[in-house]
Amino acid sequence: MPHHFIMPADFIVPVIATLANHSLSQRLHHKHTILARVLARHKDATAPFTALAALGGLEIAMMAGALIKAASQRRILLMDGFIAGVALLVAEQLAPDVCQFAVFAHHSAEPGHGHLLRLLHA
Repeated sequence: MPHHFIMPADFIVPVIATLANHSLSQRLHHKHTILARVLARHKDATAPFTALAALGGLEIAMMAGALIKAASQRRILLMDGFIAGVALLVAEQLAPDVCQFAVFAHHSAEPGHGHLLRLLHA
């Protein structure tokens, strides 16, 4: 499991590259443009909380907190999809070893999900 902070660029840049390498629909092109702008704007958000505040949403923050609490109680964390995986990545950065309680339910079609699963050693 990752025991060092994974920089936002470590995760987002490969996702942007994946999107850029595909024939982009208008919607994916919009996602690509927004992600590139956000990453450039928040390049100094390198600590877990600042990265979460700059790049995450309230739902990811809440899920990360719930995952940390559940892992502290030695509960199984059933990870189902991309957003849940992002929350787990944040949780692991804030409380190393949370991932040891994770069980991954599937690999979604979301372009960055495979990269995320590799970062989580899933």
